[in-house]
Amino acid sequence: MEVILGVQYYRPPFPEKMHWAKDFGRIKESGFNTVQLWACWGWIESEPGTYRFDDYDELIERAAENDLQVVMSTVAEIQPFWIHRLVPDSQMVDHMGHRVISSLRRECNVGLSPGGCTDHPEIRRRMEAFLGALASHYRDHPALVAWDAWNETRWAVQADGHVCYCDYTLAEFRRYLMDRYGSLASLNDAWKRRYASWDDVYPGKFPGRPYTELMEFQRFLTHRAKEHAKLRYQALRSHDGERLIVAHCARPSTWSSGLDYEQALSRGHDWELADVFDGFGSSHFPVWESLSLADVGTRVESIRSAVGEKPMWISELQGGSARDGLVVREPVDASLQQQWIWDGLSRGAKAVIIWCWRDEVFGRESSGFGFAGNDGYAEGREMAMKEAQGHLQQIHRELRDYHPDRGQVGLLFERSSYYLDWAQNGNDSAQAVPSLVGYVDWAQNGNDSAQAVPSLVGYAKGFEHIQIPYEIVDSQHLDHLDPLKL
Repeated sequence: MEVILGVQYYRPPFPEKMHWAKDFGRIKESGFNTVQLWACWGWIESEPGTYRFDDYDELIERAAENDLQVVMSTVAEIQPFWIHRLVPDSQMVDHMGHRVISSLRRECNVGLSPGGCTDHPEIRRRMEAFLGALASHYRDHPALVAWDAWNETRWAVQADGHVCYCDYTLAEFRRYLMDRYGSLASLNDAWKRRYASWDDVYPGKFPGRPYTELMEFQRFLTHRAKEHAKLRYQALRSHDGERLIVAHCARPSTWSSGLDYEQALSRGHDWELADVFDGFGSSHFPVWESLSLADVGTRVESIRSAVGEKPMWISELQGGSARDGLVVREPVDASLQQQWIWDGLSRGAKAVIIWCWRDEVFGRESSGFGFAGNDGYAEGREMAMKEAQGHLQQIHRELRDYHPDRGQVGLLFERSSYYLDWAQNGNDSAQAVPSLVGYVDWAQNGNDSAQAVPSLVGYAKGFEHIQIPYEIVDSQHLDHLDPLKL
């Protein structure tokens, strides 16, 4: 498969149909070889049991006519509006015992977030059915090149509290502990407790409380993300035995100390998720998040270290100026964007997907992020991307087969440090403003008192600045230690 230089195009229902023919020709002329389409569960199965693919059918044909490949991003976490009506006991429960009221996603308003808890068997069944129907419908289309099976590994967005404490998740948590400890007596011995029944064992509630239950619940949530990844992978693979199935995180695990009400590593652990999928990637919005080139380097190296010999993707890369409601962020200069792209390719990326082609339309992100958008720099970006595609065509075989030499210096990533950090400090700055503003606040300032991320990333940035290749070694994948000298 050739190296993907792509751009996100469709997050329903935008861009509208009147733009498609012109846009796809211009995308091809700008040097891209791939478009990505968001296939949202809430949009496609707006009526129970009825799947409407008409807009995607036309889009994938437009792509084929312009010799563009398609990556289909399965956004099953945006659930249909009818989900709680048909599955009334499926709501998540927060740390205060309140049922979570799902609502429209702030940047994609075609369904509910967070929706039903995926520990509920009927939610799992319906989600698998959607993914299976999608894969079955498009598996034979020659333009389809890959599936992006889980977008930013989201599952608790807009939960408005720490989740999930529903009966289904509590049962799964206790089963997890039974497998981990073997017996209640062994758990009591390890935790220094005197629980009389498994029914008495409850997850930690809030940062600053006893660490043991808080850390164990975070560890369970990381495990749970891997199990959910397997569900998505198998649902697609059972209908499409050929295409690459990847996924991507919002930020690498090494940067994941918590977001809004989300616990550290609750969206999963890159090394474990990379074990499940055929490849793995991450999102990067450097200007929006005030990331230096060294910061971006540490993030890409973290994913590269996690995937090993599997394909590493830059799954979302900032296309144009970001928007946070009425706040206008700095534009994205073509030369800087090309630095991000070629730096990623030099580190072994097999795909770079720009977010997104046109400026967004929905919600707080409206009027921003467009590669061909209205921040005043679109023409320069298009010219630079067309030139980049010319270089890619000359060396596409070399890039396709290229894997960077392994570093001989290693940095140890120990997830327990992140669990302990969150159990003690929580996510102070983002919890104060549980919104997209909180996301940017975290990106720029981090957790007010967090220690885990800067203590690891600081070393990585040091090696970036002095240009010494390095590996990030997960403490549960210690076979990666073998080639290291330091």
